[in-house]
Amino acid sequence: MSEIRERHNEELQALVARMREQGLNAEVAAILNCRFGGPHHYFGQLFDKPYIGNCDRPLGNSDMIKAVRINRRAEVAMVLLVAASIAVRSVG
Repeated sequence: MSEIRERHNEELQALVARMREQGLNAEVAAILNCRFGGPHHYFGQLFDKPYIGNCDRPLGNSDMIKAVRINRRAEVAMVLLVAASIAVRSVG
């Protein structure tokens, strides 16, 4: 059971990392009512990052489902914005 939980946590962390690249840190933290950031180890070095969000709580499966939905909606919105931008430029 703990292996499954660890795997889900790793998947959630990977998803959150991708979403951070898209600039959704504060929004996702607010929607999930959780906290991201803080001290992290990268390649054996400690980096002290600021916290985003206020509620320090463990994340679960329902959080992963919400994060996936947020990510998919953000991706669809980005595709629509790019398509609209291309359409506007081709008309003008």
